[in-house]
Amino acid sequence: MTTTTIIRNFANPGYTPAAHVPIRNDRFYLLTMQNVETDPRCDYVGLGEGEYTVLVPGANARAERESRLNHCNRIQEWRGKVWSVTLAPWGNPRPAEYFRSGAEARARVEAFHAEERKWLDACITEAERHERATPTVGFNKEFHLRCASECRAVTQTYTPWTYESLEVA
Repeated sequence: MTTTTIIRNFANPGYTPAAHVPIRNDRFYLLTMQNVETDPRCDYVGLGEGEYTVLVPGANARAERESRLNHCNRIQEWRGKVWSVTLAPWGNPRPAEYFRSGAEARARVEAFHAEERKWLDACITEAERHERATPTVGFNKEFHLRCASECRAVTQTYTPWTYESLEVA
């Protein structure tokens, strides 16, 4: 446990070593964030071990720096190129994600497509499971047939997830 974690856990949850870093909205910043852990059995949200790095625009960097449970350990202005990827599963756009290189952006898009394929394979597997579980008579037969047909309908009317990738700066 680091000194920063001790201060955040026991004295001031909003403490950040990057409190006085000037942030401008028209720039991008590289944030080093401490991992957050949660416990699904209760309302616990706290700081975990380890760190990760994200690239965000100025307004988002300011929001992270000033959040109530502050886990921002360092803020550094990014002066290189920036790639933006906007993912839209089922036509619902997510907030844009920003990357330092085109390779990182392509890797995120490939991971998105792998997630899509995994979901589609799960639908097909579920349909096959219901088809195998169909008894010869009774209420369960209708239930399993209806579930299998709905899973098949989802896979047949399926529209591919969309994304947009572009170089921002």
